[in-house]
Amino acid sequence: MESSNEILKATLLNFEDQTPQPTTRSTRNKKILIFTSLILFTLIAAAGILLLVQNRTERSKFFNAYFEGSRKFYCHLTMYPRLCFTSMFPIINRSSLIWSPSPIFSASLQIAIAELKNTTNSISNAMLSISNDSPTRSIFHKCSSLLTHSLSRLNNSLETLTVDLDIEALTYPEADNIRAWNMDAVAGAEDCFVALQDIESRVEIEHEKIAVNEVKFKVDKARMCAANWMGLFVSRDFILDEFYNPIIESDYYFPGHGFDYGFILVLYSALYLFLLVLTALISCPLGAGEILKTTGVDDSTSLECPRQQWTKKIKNGQPIYSTQRACPFPSPSPSPSPFPFNPATLSPVVISSALVRDYSFPSVPI
Repeated sequence: MESSNEILKATLLNFEDQTPQPTTRSTRNKKILIFTSLILFTLIAAAGILLLVQNRTERSKFFNAYFEGSRKFYCHLTMYPRLCFTSMFPIINRSSLIWSPSPIFSASLQIAIAELKNTTNSISNAMLSISNDSPTRSIFHKCSSLLTHSLSRLNNSLETLTVDLDIEALTYPEADNIRAWNMDAVAGAEDCFVALQDIESRVEIEHEKIAVNEVKFKVDKARMCAANWMGLFVSRDFILDEFYNPIIESDYYFPGHGFDYGFILVLYSALYLFLLVLTALISCPLGAGEILKTTGVDDSTSLECPRQQWTKKIKNGQPIYSTQRACPFPSPSPSPSPFPFNPATLSPVVISSALVRDYSFPSVPI
């Protein structure tokens, strides 16, 4: 009796120890692929975020200062916003912009007038070193006349603004006159610049080439300053409307600001969570086939490999039960079961070794 119980216990323990693990070769390959993808994705996400932070940090000093200034000076509405900002930033008192945007217009107009005056004086000085019969001298004389006319037009605009003392108090006829004067001033500076470009390639004397290049550079700057003043004045209604009726939670100066981080963060987080969930599903300790097996349901159509498969053979008129692995990987040859009873009458749940040790089996006659 004692020996039969011991044999039965040893057989059950050996049966459980020989139970194959649920992890198959394909499952292991999937795990390796998922973990590798997870690591690569994490590295790519970290590199992308660091690159974005670095780019924003590198451009921050002047770039952010420029857009901060353009909110005050409205340089983004001009044809040459960088020149607008660098020329207006040193001369405008920002505290004066709290109550009115008028200092923006007056400063821009004064900058254009000052540049035209300096350019006219430079042309007069350059003509002193050029002979009277030189074609360069005639071009300089033409430019001097054009810039003097442009300067007079801008002075007319300044007089009109000085009388009213406020950009907001202009009447419609006054605004139309200033707009026409500005266009005339910019056109004169443009004609001078084009004439200097045409003569530049035909000048053969070295000191005349240097003089033409210097004058052309100054004319170009004066032309751009006059164009910036015209751009601000043309946008006068928009500036006044935005200044006195600001649109809250809007940003015309840096589209996408504050959204680039959020979009990348949401994208990376969603993909990261997807990989985590997929990894957790593949790493589940029990496959679908094993769950069906433990509940007594036929798992022949399951995608997972069952843990054990019982077979019944008749030998010498006696039923012999054997078990073997149904998985495709190699398994030991099936051996006859020493159970003196029908295993089908047992519970399909796998008996743990602890329960086997503590359980007292009844005596079985041999």
